[in-house]
Amino acid sequence: MTNRNKAVLAVLAVFLLGALSGGTLVYLLIPPAAATPAQPRGEGGRGRESRQEAVERLSRELKLDAKQQAQVDQIFQDARRESHAAFKIIGAKIQDRMKKVLNPEQFAKFEKDMRERRRGGPGDRRGSPPPPKEDAPQR
Repeated sequence: MTNRNKAVLAVLAVFLLGALSGGTLVYLLIPPAAATPAQPRGEGGRGRESRQEAVERLSRELKLDAKQQAQVDQIFQDARRESHAAFKIIGAKIQDRMKKVLNPEQFAKFEKDMRERRRGGPGDRRGSPPPPKEDAPQR
């Protein structure tokens, strides 16, 4: 197996582990659709619970006392902080490894695409087009 194939497999493994851990958190924190109200959830109807909403829901469903609520809230805060730190480390490792695989022109395009994805720009392929610019005519 060549070094390039090893690098590709390692990148895929990182993404799969991220998807698996994200899916597990979603499964644990978001109730099944049948048990949720028909209205949009989350602040501003963004489709998922905020940390506070998750704590409130668990408090109701599990009948948590005030001390347990505070501890659960702290667990969620710590998990978010730890996951952000882990994703930064993983992102840096991906950047380093991609730099070794791609030529300078390819790497520049890769970095530009990643910056646009983080901003939700033209390279964002998460299923919805970017919002229209304010000076652009509406169709």
